[in-house]
Amino acid sequence: MITNLPASVKIRPSIGAPRLFAAGLRADSHAHARVFGQMPQRSAAELLAEIEASGLDGRGGAGFAAYRKLVSTEPRNSTVIINAAEGEYLSYKDRVLLENARHLVFDGAQLAAQMVGATRIVLFARAESVYAVAADAKARGIEVVEAPGTFISGEASAVVNAVLTGTPKPFDHVKHLNTSEKTGTGFRTRRRGPMLVHNAETLAHLALIARYGAAWFRATGGTGTRLFTVYERAITNGNGSHDIAHVVEAPEGITVTALYEKLGLSFADNPAVLIGGLQGRWAEPHDYAQPLGTAGIPTAAGIIYPLLPTECVLTEGTRAVNYLAAQNAQQCGPCTNGLPALADVLAEMAHPSLRYSPDQLTGRIQQLQVQLAGRGICKHPDATVRFALHTAQLAAREAELHAHGQCSAQQVRSLVAVG
Repeated sequence: MITNLPASVKIRPSIGAPRLFAAGLRADSHAHARVFGQMPQRSAAELLAEIEASGLDGRGGAGFAAYRKLVSTEPRNSTVIINAAEGEYLSYKDRVLLENARHLVFDGAQLAAQMVGATRIVLFARAESVYAVAADAKARGIEVVEAPGTFISGEASAVVNAVLTGTPKPFDHVKHLNTSEKTGTGFRTRRRGPMLVHNAETLAHLALIARYGAAWFRATGGTGTRLFTVYERAITNGNGSHDIAHVVEAPEGITVTALYEKLGLSFADNPAVLIGGLQGRWAEPHDYAQPLGTAGIPTAAGIIYPLLPTECVLTEGTRAVNYLAAQNAQQCGPCTNGLPALADVLAEMAHPSLRYSPDQLTGRIQQLQVQLAGRGICKHPDATVRFALHTAQLAAREAELHAHGQCSAQQVRSLVAVG
């Protein structure tokens, strides 16, 4: 059974001065106004200049510059969407953010609407978040659409499709989502208005920059702070582990080692750490002192998930790719046919009766990368094959061990629990 629930989720005090949670936990509108004051009265041009100078990038995973999205959005009949779908099941940052600092997110969405001339704002969030914040959102004129919690539902075009049609699946589009486009054929033809999709955390940072400026935002030494979902993991009796997800705000550029030290969490003998989520990358011990963020290791959705000494990169990566192959919309060839083929190749590499050399199997993944790249309706195939290739290249030595009935791990627990 696939699950996205660790034993518990904890919000931790910020590393450094709190920004996103400066109004305290579960801040209502009064606590928010007391700490942050009213929304700044600045022109759209002034706000855009501050966002550009700040270097704010998207916090949802892709890392696209927030300023570029804003200035390229067509102003006619546009919609701002707060993307808190959080389909990446290891991530909890957006749920924690909405629960504790929703008004900062809503401020950012309203400022973004002001900058692009949008007439509509929609919150797209999981059921647990909708239940917690729907009343406050509606009080501020923000519509609410419930996200299903599937991996693919957080992809930008799937978010737009869910808002427009109720179907949270990616759709084929020639133009960028933030420009208008005619869709459909025949009597089904209609014009889709510009849709500006921003992650919830990105919008919260936008609200802070509008109040305090770009220089303040960058005073941490990078492009502000980020929310991380940091996993504390311990081996349990039998073939499992006890996992706790800690959500924390920390400066960009912090290292994996520093994160665990500042949080007071045990972090030793971990053979690798998954950074960013299931389509992120593996960090090895020599990477643990490298900065996280735009100047170092990309953090994507901010997930930090260490493997235990009883787990190996090849087996866990294979299970992750199997999960990603199943999490497709069944709409295009690269997803429907390409991803299962990719999962089979990586499974072959992890199998004890290795019929082909690791180099041959890695070569096959590289061929699939060429065949799949840019040919899907969305980027799900591209990101999955990139992660699979990264896993294969990192785990070539592990594949040789598996071929001889050995493994660097004494026992293996699935990164994705299936049953």
